[in-house]
This record gives sequence, structure tokens and C-alpha cells, in this order.
Amino acid sequence: MATRPKPTAKLATALNYINTLDLFRVTEHLIGDKAGDVSSPKTNYQALLNLCEEVRKKHGLRPADATVASMAVDLRSEKQLRFVDALSKMGMVTDPVDYRWAQVGSIGGRPDEQERPHSSMGAQVGYILGLVAGRSQALGVQAEVIVVTGVFDVYRSMLDLVQSRGGRAVLMFPRSMLDYRWSWVGLGTADCPVVFEDLEPHAEVVFGVTLDVLQAKLQLPRAGGLASI
Repeated sequence: MATRPKPTAKLATALNYINTLDLFRVTEHLIGDKAGDVSSPKTNYQALLNLCEEVRKKHGLRPADATVASMAVDLRSEKQLRFVDALSKMGMVTDPVDYRWAQVGSIGGRPDEQERPHSSMGAQVGYILGLVAGRSQALGVQAEVIVVTGVFDVYRSMLDLVQSRGGRAVLMFPRSMLDYRWSWVGLGTADCPVVFEDLEPHAEVVFGVTLDVLQAKLQLPRAGGLASI
């Protein structure tokens, strides 16, 4: 008896990518001394998903085939695994990474145990962008990505997707929390191949705080550099 072929999953070429580690750092700055307050700022991922689709329409991008969310978690923590499961139930493709794998490595030794090691999901983001870019070229369609992150590590991957692979790329993040190196490449200007969408005007919906609270908490200068965007 012949077996029925399994349906082939649609290969994502229009993708939303959410770096939850960077979003956690935003809420860490906003929480301050309210760590135990249930009303303290936290990311509303459903609102963020809705906003991603609004931004796609704004820039004439196709609706997302998939939304990938990467997170650095303790795989032994039930609380953190519940977070992964909650995002899965929203329809996201979750990419949980052991938090130790996300720590930025150094040559010739181990970090001081008293210091909090620096972590980054930049490698995961770069891998996904390369995957989508190559797949899109093979299928003869344009790659269209929204990346929610603040780190600069992903710039070269996003630039390659646009300039070498003919794709389109949008970076979404609160302006004041961006890695300062984004100003070097003119992010937010017409000359930058990577389009910028500032999350600060949507702070109340996404983080549960108004824009003025976000600015006051971060206590960053508003003049010069990206402040003109």
C-alpha cells in the first residue's frame, strides 16, 4: 500500500526575528528598583507581534511566513521553560539556547566568577539571516526580514542580505538602547540600506510604560547622534 507523502512545510523567506535577550535588557533598565512589582515593565510579545505586521504593511513587505524568537535560558528552570512555551503558543518558532552558550567567549581564560558575563544572541541572528538570504535566492523570491534587536553584531549580515542578496531588512528597537555603533552607519537615514523602526513611540503598548518614563529611566542624552532620527 502506497504511503501518502507528508506535506512540505512552507520555507520562510519573509521572516520576523525577535531577540528576547535584548528585550529583557530593555525591561531590566526600566524596572530599576521595582523587580518585585507585578506592574513593573515587561515585554508584551503579542503586542510586538502585531506591531511587526503593522511595520511590514507600512514598508510594503509581505506578511511574515514565520516569527522566530531566540532566548538564552536555563534549560533546568521550569519558569524559563514556561516562557519558551508561552511564545510557542503565540505561534512563534522558539529557539531556546543554553544561557552559557550565549556568553561571549574570551581567549586564554575564564571570566571572573564575581563578574556577570556578557551575553549576545548575535551569532544566532546572523545564522538565521544567512539561511533566509540563501533560501530566498534559491527560490527566486526576495528575502524580507524584520529583526528586533539592539546589538550591532548583526549589521554585516543585514547589509549582505540587502546589498548582495537583493533582500529588504528592517531593524526594530528602542532608539536610546541601540548599540552606539549603529550611528556609524547612518541608521535611520535614507543612505542606510537597513531601515530603522523606533520602538520608543510604542513603549506604552510594548513595554507598559509611556515614552517619557522610558527616557527618564534610561537617563541618556537626547541630542546628537541617533537622537536626531
